[in-house]
Amino acid sequence: MLRIGIDFDNTIANYDDVFSHVAQKFKLINTKWHGDKTELKKKIIKEKNVEVWKKLQGQVYGRYMHLAKASYGFENFILKSKFSKAKIFIVSHKTKFGHYDKKKIRLRNEALKWIKKKKYLRDIKIFFENSIDDKIARINNLKLDYFIDDLEIILKNKLLNKQTKKILFCNKNINELGKQNWTQINNSIYRKENNNYLKFYIEYLLKKKIKKINQLKGRKNSKIYKIEFKNKNYAIVKQYPDRFNDRRLRIEREIEAFKILKKYKFDNVPKVIEYNKDFNLLIMEYINGYTPKKISIEDLNQSIKFVKKIKKIKIEKQNYPFFAEESCENFKNLLNQINYKFNDLVKVSNNSKILKNHLNNILKKTMNNLFKSSKKLKIYKILFKKTNNDHLILSPSDFGFHNTIKSKKLYFIDFEYFGLDDPVKLVIDFILHPGMKINLQLKKKWLKTNLSIFANDKYFKKRLFFLIPFFAIRWALIVLNDFKIKQSSNSQRNKQIEKSIFFCHLVNSRAYEKWID
Repeated sequence: MLRIGIDFDNTIANYDDVFSHVAQKFKLINTKWHGDKTELKKKIIKEKNVEVWKKLQGQVYGRYMHLAKASYGFENFILKSKFSKAKIFIVSHKTKFGHYDKKKIRLRNEALKWIKKKKYLRDIKIFFENSIDDKIARINNLKLDYFIDDLEIILKNKLLNKQTKKILFCNKNINELGKQNWTQINNSIYRKENNNYLKFYIEYLLKKKIKKINQLKGRKNSKIYKIEFKNKNYAIVKQYPDRFNDRRLRIEREIEAFKILKKYKFDNVPKVIEYNKDFNLLIMEYINGYTPKKISIEDLNQSIKFVKKIKKIKIEKQNYPFFAEESCENFKNLLNQINYKFNDLVKVSNNSKILKNHLNNILKKTMNNLFKSSKKLKIYKILFKKTNNDHLILSPSDFGFHNTIKSKKLYFIDFEYFGLDDPVKLVIDFILHPGMKINLQLKKKWLKTNLSIFANDKYFKKRLFFLIPFFAIRWALIVLNDFKIKQSSNSQRNKQIEKSIFFCHLVNSRAYEKWID
């Protein structure tokens, strides 16, 4: 049985947001300042003095301790430890009282209150020591296999048992030798995820036993599982990429999306059963159906109805936390994305002759011709200068039949890219997406209807007609992402080249003009 010791302050309890909050309250920083605890400490000591910093510490660890959050990935680590039957100890040299705290708030009592609220920390032994020497002695007496701390002064102490493996904690995504966040610690001690851990997490969240768990195929980003309970009911579990490897905050976006859609009574999206951001898991109702391949007029009408309804959502745009992932809220943003994606592919093109030839002989020429001809148009100058966000809507972003389930009605799924965006992007991507097979009649109806839906947007129609070829170029680049993945086969890459050529032909031939009456 593994025996693991963990420090408390800044290892388990994360105070970054609390330090910023209290520092603002004491007018030590302004509201626009951003940074972590280490950066704040340097700033305050430099601009004020070390005594001011100590006073701030006393308030954070005492009066404002309740605002602290568990470090990201810590709850996951504790549950995995319980599953692996490891023994966990908390060892801290937290003082009894905070520096310069006139109210004499007992810091250890505040920490115990905080720990007590975390149900997953029940049955864990806690030791508060008066000094570093006492802390080292306690660690040695516990005969630990591992000790995890954010302070090198503890881990490099000469008296610390040499048999105990030392892990220097840092709550960031770093690759510096000896420093690890909780995700990295998890993987180094318990190895990577498997279905046994996943089953354990789901049962912990739902307080139900699972009979079977199967991963569903066809999803490149998040992993999707179908779970069966002992009563023969089903649910869907979505496991997102770890945020230290993917900074797009997928689960936060999707949860926020479902909250809004529920508030505005959308009845054609899955219901959320449970979620846990620390585990990166979202559990939703299971919808028995299929992804439609042949698109009917009724399917299109339901998609139009969804757009009409989402357009009516009223929010304070300045306060909404997310833009849609890879949003194109203005023309400059779209051009920047195109240039970035092209240059990103150029970097890997030396490894592929077929990619290099395609970029130089087809894609680059198509882009240059489009940019050259477009600059002559009046709308180019208007859109290039216009950057206000009045026209933005909440957009599912990756919207289309590839993200639907057809049952008694059409259900819309996958909102992990949800956020503020130009509705033109939603409308154009809907018919350009490589996974969509919509006939000419339905494309015409889709565009015509959306022109009506967004008629109050002054430049919507002009923006739409003008931007179609730019979004086609964007897709010509996106489909080539397989060249950045080492595991992609040559046959798969060849298929993606063909798709990219199709989008370039669409631009060069202006074939998209027949979609517009």
